[in-house]
Amino acid sequence: MKHFFSLAIVLFFAMINLFSQDPQEKLNSLKKQLESAKHDTTRAMIYLDMGDVFEESNPDSCIYYYLKAKNLASTSQANNGKSVVSGRLDILAATGERYIGLIYNRIGEYDKAFESFKKAIVILEKLKKSAFKDISTDAHKELAPAYYNTGTTLSNKGDFKPAMEYFKKSLEVSKKFDNKRGQNMCYTYIGSTYSDLGDYKLALENYLKALKIAEEIEDYEGVAYILNNIGNIHSLQGDFDKALTYFQKSLAISKKYNFLQGEYYANANIGSVYNEKKMYDKALVNYFECLKIIEGVGDKYGTAEICNNIAELYLDTKQFKKATEYFTRALSLHEEIGNKDGASSLYGNLANLYGAMADSTGISSSEKRNLYLKALEFGEKAYTIALETGSPRRKGEAAKVLMTAYKFTGNVSKALNYAEIYIEARDSMYTEEKANALAEMDTKYQTEKKQLENEKLKNEKLLDDELIKTQSLENKRQQTVIFSVIGGLVLLLVILFIIFRMFRQKRQANIDLEMKNEEISAQRDEIEAQRNLAADQRDLISEQKQEITDSIHYAFRIQSAVIPDIAILNHVVSDSFILHMPRDIVSGDFYWIGEQDNKIIILAADCTGHGVPGAFMSMLGIAFLNEIVSKENITSPAEILNELRNKIVKALKQQGKSGEQKDGMDISVITIDPTHNHLQFSGANNPLYLIRNNDLVEIKGDKMPVAIHDKMESFVNHEMAINKGDNIYIFTDGFADQFGGPQGKKFKYKPFKELLVKNTHLPLTGQQALLKETFVNWKGSLDQVDDVLVIGIKI
Repeated sequence: MKHFFSLAIVLFFAMINLFSQDPQEKLNSLKKQLESAKHDTTRAMIYLDMGDVFEESNPDSCIYYYLKAKNLASTSQANNGKSVVSGRLDILAATGERYIGLIYNRIGEYDKAFESFKKAIVILEKLKKSAFKDISTDAHKELAPAYYNTGTTLSNKGDFKPAMEYFKKSLEVSKKFDNKRGQNMCYTYIGSTYSDLGDYKLALENYLKALKIAEEIEDYEGVAYILNNIGNIHSLQGDFDKALTYFQKSLAISKKYNFLQGEYYANANIGSVYNEKKMYDKALVNYFECLKIIEGVGDKYGTAEICNNIAELYLDTKQFKKATEYFTRALSLHEEIGNKDGASSLYGNLANLYGAMADSTGISSSEKRNLYLKALEFGEKAYTIALETGSPRRKGEAAKVLMTAYKFTGNVSKALNYAEIYIEARDSMYTEEKANALAEMDTKYQTEKKQLENEKLKNEKLLDDELIKTQSLENKRQQTVIFSVIGGLVLLLVILFIIFRMFRQKRQANIDLEMKNEEISAQRDEIEAQRNLAADQRDLISEQKQEITDSIHYAFRIQSAVIPDIAILNHVVSDSFILHMPRDIVSGDFYWIGEQDNKIIILAADCTGHGVPGAFMSMLGIAFLNEIVSKENITSPAEILNELRNKIVKALKQQGKSGEQKDGMDISVITIDPTHNHLQFSGANNPLYLIRNNDLVEIKGDKMPVAIHDKMESFVNHEMAINKGDNIYIFTDGFADQFGGPQGKKFKYKPFKELLVKNTHLPLTGQQALLKETFVNWKGSLDQVDDVLVIGIKI
């Protein structure tokens, strides 16, 4: 049958916080907090926050940090089971387990989610008995979301009856601590579970309880969700006009308060009503619009449900090929996320599809029989899963399909058996008595709501009358106060006149003393003014220095943000390092890594100057490289250098005139083709070192920079085969040009080559550490003369 979307699951996802702050910025901030944290409880809480940063983008990283929080809380030395701190750590360990379960539930790993929630419950139920009252209370409160999350996981698996028990436990705890929002969510999910079990009367009863609480706490998002679910109940009972009324109310509230997911589900359900009313064009427009939105947010459950409804429409209009395509897609998604109830429904729908195909015109008797046998196959699967989940609705749907298929294939006894099962299931859900009870309950809710509004108006009138009486008494009291104030003011004026006369006499006596003190004060003020001026100038210089330093630090963060991550090399080379040591805070040396057409492009560049001027040139180069490789699809090192030179010359308006500033870059570029073990190199004033079997081969670059120059020829592209174990190095001149050693001379390239060859057997991380140590020891107490950049790669 067509699926009307329940929004209880949306409330579950609403429990997870969404951060508007930039994730990397948030993570860096938390790492700084972690370094300064002094207690394990604080560290565990920070790890939980770090996991939250990745909850939308990277479930694996999210689980990694939640595990760090849980393990730290569990193994802390302070967790000795004998103190309040120990109890707090245990609560944090349970929270870590529960958060891990939320992520597993979200990605469809329901068994793993259930295990995590159960571990959290075991810890909290033990802490509930703690001798420390605060720990006992907090653990008891935490049981509400733990029970609730366990129920949602079981419900997602289609295990509705055990899920119901956990929802009721969560509701009991929420009531104990007067948690209205928790009660609202529990009533909503209990109603959804009763709906899945076919008890629509109890489903509506719980939805109405949830709706009352949502209106009371002004949770308008919750109101929209619950109205949608009530509409589902009326849809399942066949009252599509009333269902449409509720869906439209839900849509109006969702639009008013910008609840995008609420709009999506309401629109999807309105499309289902149009489908039931055979308004297929309208329904299809709604369905495909919703499919586009739900696929964009990666909601597999919602995608499966919309695909099912599209398939139902195509089945109703006898477009069997399209119906098969969308039914199959929906079934695959439900099986992927482990949703047994959805899978049962889809197997039943596929059985209906093959039955409809068998009943269509132009089908031979043998083809018809084969189609009915296929319908039997899917119908039996639907019926088996329905028995597992205990859903009478799915059981009835499957029994109806099997009844028809067995009747055609001549198995009358089985046809009669499934006919009885179908009638029993149908009657258990769709009796006239239940329909009347639903209508009575809906009317009762509307009546009670009207009575509450009338009572509110009556109370407001009584309050207005009371305010009038109070105001009259207040006016009389104010008159008394006014007369008293006037009398007091007259007396005060007399006293003030006497005081004023005394003050004038005293002031005259003080004038002579003040005049004598003026000369001393003037001299003191002059000295103090000179001292303050000097202090102000000192503070101004310090402030300007700090502003300049802050600006440079900010420029460093911007430069670091645009430089690509070395992680892109991990799937191509076995090991690598980047030794980057700016002379100042920001650097004129930079590296760039890109991937295009299954090739990796790596570049080491030395811009004219260092510090802020060099950093500006490096950012200009990075921007051009992104355009050349990613947009213009150029991977040849020589062509990259030629195109980069053209853009630099054009951007800096270089014309080669005498005395003109010749800003530019010295660069080494390599392109690695891992598929064919092939490497290309081109250099502008900088070479490439290849070390193979302890022999170093130097491939020199062209003697011209990436800038305007007397020599403006095309750069040469060098090509060579590469073997596993080859070490490749590209670099700038900062390492070799550093002054130091006993005589304060340059390090130079020959010792640099010998250093690389001597230590080529080390892992590249060890080589990086050795290079840095050698550089620091050589430099000693002398200043660093230039930015340093060395890139090492092991094939």
